[in-house]
Amino acid sequence: MKRYFLAALALCLIVGNFVLSKPVAAFSQLDTIKNVFYITPIDEYPKPASYGSTTPTSSDATRMQDLKTRLIPNGDGPYVKVGWSTSIWYMGGLGNYPAMSIAETKNAAADYAWDADARTAYKLNLTKTYNLPILFHMNGGHWGGSSPLVDYLSSDNNRVEWDQNNTPVFTKAVVGSGPIDGQYFSLSRLNTALYTYKKRNLQQAIAYVVNFDQANPGLVVGVSLDSETIHASGNGDYNPFVIEEWRQWLQGTGIYGASGAYAGQGKNPSYTSIAQFNTAMGTSFSSFAAIDPPRSNNGSVFWQEWQHWQKLLVDHHTQDMADWIQAAGMPAERIFSHEIAPSGLIDSFQDDPSVANLTPQGLGITTYGSYATNNSIFQLAKNTNSSWGIFETNPTTPGNVASYTDDYNSLQYPWDNGAQVVCPNAWGWSDTETGGYNIRGTNYETAIKDFVNANKNTLKPYFPMGGSGGSGGTIDQNNASGTFTNYNDIRSTNQRLQAFTVTSTTLPKIDIWSYKNGNPAGDLVVKVYAFDSSNNPTGSPLYTGNIAPSAVSATPGWITVNTNLTGLTPGGKYGFILSSPGTGDAGLTNTYGFGYSDSNVYPQGAERYSSNSGTSWATEANRSLKFITYSSASGGTIDQNNSNGTFTNYNDLRQSYQRLQTFTITGTTLPKIDIWSYKNGSPAGNLVIKVYAFDGSNNPTGSALFTVNIAPSSVSATPGWITLNTNLTGLTAGGKYGFILSSPTTGDAGLSNTYGFGYNDSNLYPQGVERFSNNGGTSWSTEASRSLKFISYK
Repeated sequence: MKRYFLAALALCLIVGNFVLSKPVAAFSQLDTIKNVFYITPIDEYPKPASYGSTTPTSSDATRMQDLKTRLIPNGDGPYVKVGWSTSIWYMGGLGNYPAMSIAETKNAAADYAWDADARTAYKLNLTKTYNLPILFHMNGGHWGGSSPLVDYLSSDNNRVEWDQNNTPVFTKAVVGSGPIDGQYFSLSRLNTALYTYKKRNLQQAIAYVVNFDQANPGLVVGVSLDSETIHASGNGDYNPFVIEEWRQWLQGTGIYGASGAYAGQGKNPSYTSIAQFNTAMGTSFSSFAAIDPPRSNNGSVFWQEWQHWQKLLVDHHTQDMADWIQAAGMPAERIFSHEIAPSGLIDSFQDDPSVANLTPQGLGITTYGSYATNNSIFQLAKNTNSSWGIFETNPTTPGNVASYTDDYNSLQYPWDNGAQVVCPNAWGWSDTETGGYNIRGTNYETAIKDFVNANKNTLKPYFPMGGSGGSGGTIDQNNASGTFTNYNDIRSTNQRLQAFTVTSTTLPKIDIWSYKNGNPAGDLVVKVYAFDSSNNPTGSPLYTGNIAPSAVSATPGWITVNTNLTGLTPGGKYGFILSSPGTGDAGLTNTYGFGYSDSNVYPQGAERYSSNSGTSWATEANRSLKFITYSSASGGTIDQNNSNGTFTNYNDLRQSYQRLQTFTITGTTLPKIDIWSYKNGSPAGNLVIKVYAFDGSNNPTGSALFTVNIAPSSVSATPGWITLNTNLTGLTAGGKYGFILSSPTTGDAGLSNTYGFGYNDSNLYPQGVERFSNNGGTSWSTEASRSLKFISYK
C-alpha cells in the first residue's frame, strides 16, 4: 500500500456477543449507485478539537470548503458527484502520525468496543455541514497504529501470523514512528478472538453509519473493506490455527463439516483418507493430524495446494467481512473489497482478482503510477464484477509526477469501464502531509475539475454481469455470479468439461473464464459437444477452436468462443471440453487455467475431470466452471457499418501479404469488431488480426491496441463473420483506428492455403481506406475506392 495514512489496525480476536442496539432501517436509495460516478479524494486528517465534539474546527472547515471550491466550482451533477473518503478505524486508530493519532476503540473496561465519539461522529457532521458525500474505508487490517484492542490481541502470539520458521510476524506501530505495515493477525476462522471482536466492532460502526444515512439520505456513498488484505510473506501464514483449519478444509470436517459453521465450504471433493491425500500430493503422512505444510517452494503439487489454501484464507476473510457489513444494514452494491490491482505482487501475497471479488458485493482495487491508467486492469475488474471501484489511486508516485493527460485518463478509463467510485489519494495541504501524493494545487486537481465539468450530466456506461462487457448478446445460461477460484491443471492428458442446458435452438457463442500459467507449449483447445443424460459427450464435436498460447492472457479473464451453432434442441444438454494435448505433463507450471465454484451454483449441469485424455470422466460434486452461454450474438451499438452492398471474396493473406482497413469512431470505446473472413484450403499459420491507432496518412502508429491469433481450425472455409471482442476503452472520439489482417507463418507459395476477406471497389466507405502490403507491413499502398467488409461497435 502506498498511501500516507495506509490502512489501519489489526484483525482480531476473542469474546462477547454483539447485538445491534436497535433495528437498522433500510439504507436510503436516493440515487442508484450503478448510474453515478463518485470521485471521493482521501483525507485522513480531519479530527475533532476534543473528544466527543462534532463542531467543525476552523482548519477542517477550510479543508472542506477548499475541496468544493477547487474541484467543483460550478457544482457537480446527477451523474458525477464529488465528495471525500476517510477511514473508520474500527479496531483502534491510526497512530503513525501525531497529527492524526486518536484511538477509536474503548479500553478493557468497555471490552474494547468501537467508539463513534472518537472521530466518526465528527466526520459525519462535516459531511452533513458541507453537503459532501462520504465513503468510509473500514480499516481494521495490517496497516495502522496502536490501540488498547490491538495491544490486547497482540499480547498472545497464537493470534498473529507465523512465518515458515514458526516465528510470529507482528510489528506494533508506535506513535510518531512513521507508517507501519506489520500488524498481521492470523486470518484463520479458528482465530475466534479475532473474528469475535472484529465482527462486533465492524457491525457497530456500520450500524452507526446506516442510521446516519436514514436521517441524511444521499450522503453516504458506501464502504470499502480493510485496505489490501494480504499475508506477511509469499510463503503464507503457518499459525497453528491456519494449519488445523487447512486439515479440516481438506477433509470437510470440523468447521467445514455437516454441522460446522462453514458447512459446504470445504474442499470438494474432500479427501476421504490419508492414503488418497498422499497419493495426490506425493507425500507420506501417517494421518491428517500429522500433515505439515511445505516450508518453501519446491514446485510440487503439495506446494500448489498449500498456496491455494493461503489464497482461500484471504478470500474467506474478505467475504466474511462483507457479509457482516451487509447484515448490519449496508446494501451489497455499496460494499467493496480493497485489494492490490494486478501486478507482480499478486502471487507473492495471495492477492488477486479471484480473492478481491465479493458475492453479492463489489470489487475494489488499488492503482498507483502506470497502473492508474492501465486499461487492462479496469477491463478485468469490469469483467469480474459489475459493481467495482478504485479505493486508492494516483498516477503520480513520489519523485515521478504524472502528466495532466494521465491524471485525466485515470478517471476517464475507469468511467469507460463502468466504475462506480474512484478515491484519488490524497487531499491535503502539502506533500509532507500526504506522503508525496498530494492532489491539491496539481495537474491532478485540474484534471478532476475538468472531468467533472465534462461528464457531470452524462450517464456513465454500466456493464451488468453476463459476459465480457463488449461481448454482449442475449444470455442463455449464466454461471458467472458467485465466488470463483482460479486453478490451472489443463495439460497433456488432463481435461475439464462443463455440461449445460440450452433454452433455444442457437448457440452463437460461449464466454469461458480462462488464463495461462507460465508458457504452455500447446494450444488451448475448446470443443463443444452434445451431451447425454449422464453428462458424457456424444458423437463428433459440434465446434473445435484452437487458441494459441500467445492469444491467452496470463491474467484470468473471459475468452469468447464464437461457436455459431444452430439447429440445437431446446432443453437439450450440451457442453464444452477444455484441453491442451500439446502441453507437457510436467506439473502445474506452464498449463491453462479456469475458474470454478464448489457451491453448487449451477445445478443445471455438471463439471467433470479426466486424467486420461477424455477416455473416462469423474464428476466433481457441486463444482461448476465459470462460463456464460448466449442465445443470440448481437451486442453493442453499431458505430461504423461497412457491410451493406456487393462485396467480392478474395484470398491472398499469407507470409508477406497483409491488408488493413481504417475507420473513424464516434465514441471512446470499441468493444468489438466484426470482420468478414475465411480460409482457402489449409493455411499453415494462424490468422493474425491486430488493431491500431492510425495517423492522418493511414499508417498504423505505436503498439497494437489488440492482437488475436486465430488457429486455422477455428476459421471457416465458408466466408462469414469473425467477431473480435476487443474491449477497448479510452479512445479518442473522432479518431482514426483500424485493423490489419495477416498470417506471417503461412507460406508464400501462391493463393492456395491462404486467408481471405470481403472487399468492395465502389467507395462504399469514404471515412477510411483499405491498404495492401507485400513486404510484411514495411510499406503500404492505398487501393483507391476499395474497402473491406466490416462492422465496428461502440
